Amino acid sequence: MYSKSIFNNTHQGNQRSIINPVGQMNNIPFSTNETIFTTENLSALNKIHKFYTNPLGNQNYSDIPDNYLDYAELYSTISNLQLQTTNTNIKLLLKITCEGLTGAIHSFGLDKSMIELNIQNILLNNKIQDILTNKNEQFALDNTNKKYSLQKTFTLAPIYSYYITIFGLPEKGDGFDPIKIQSLLAILQKHNINPYF
Repeated sequence: MYSKSIFNNTHQGNQRSIINPVGQMNNIPFSTNETIFTTENLSALNKIHKFYTNPLGNQNYSDIPDNYLDYAELYSTISNLQLQTTNTNIKLLLKITCEGLTGAIHSFGLDKSMIELNIQNILLNNKIQDILTNKNEQFALDNTNKKYSLQKTFTLAPIYSYYITIFGLPEKGDGFDPIKIQSLLAILQKHNINPYF
């Protein structure tokens, strides 16, 4: 008497594999004997997932690296893998990987552009407010109760003001995100805005 194996497709008499009772192992869609997935290639795939497609999927665009040379090298590695494989399913997965990598880079660029446009919008609004300040105002003093109140105001450094306007207040205890601060710093300097005064 023979027992069925769930690990192989060996036929023993009339017995078939429990996993694939109908066909042969070569009918499994993603089986491959190709040796294109070297340690270096798997490392590239893991890097794409960790630094590009994962932040893209989680909408953490500022976490995507801005080094175009790294991106080009990873894209080249995956494109070469795509050319080397004859398995159409693997080829499709590698194509999707290249498209995800490209999408991550484009999303990073669009995110930076959005931040820059927000800063430009804030600058324009500040100019409008400067123009309108002290226009059509009259000084009125209610003298009936003889009490006056004083109010103290403070101004944040521009980089923190822009941060709060664009990203909102940081979560309690988290503080300002240094990666987002770094992005803002470059954009403010591009527009000749001193980030700290």
